[in-house]
Amino acid sequence: MEISKQVAFALLSGVLFAGGCAHRDEFPLRNPQTGQAVTCRSGPYRFEEGAPQLRIADQCLRACARYGFRSHTGNPYADAIAPATPDDDVRPFIPKECLP
Repeated sequence: MEISKQVAFALLSGVLFAGGCAHRDEFPLRNPQTGQAVTCRSGPYRFEEGAPQLRIADQCLRACARYGFRSHTGNPYADAIAPATPDDDVRPFIPKECLP
């Protein structure tokens, strides 16, 4: 009986710990001319992404598009990203290769 209580405690602790961690979605990009790769990430979230997290990802993708980085999902509609300058509050989330 003692072993099963320890196992149950370990499983419960793992579930609680995993549920409390923040997640971030990743979007790999590559510059087809140089071969250089970067990764844009959404803002941190616990259960479900919202507008602030998607805003970070969107502005990162658009900032990197200014320097020739493209998504490589194979979907021409999803990979067509209009370049744009990011807002100042989003800059800390953007890879240095995508900033002036």
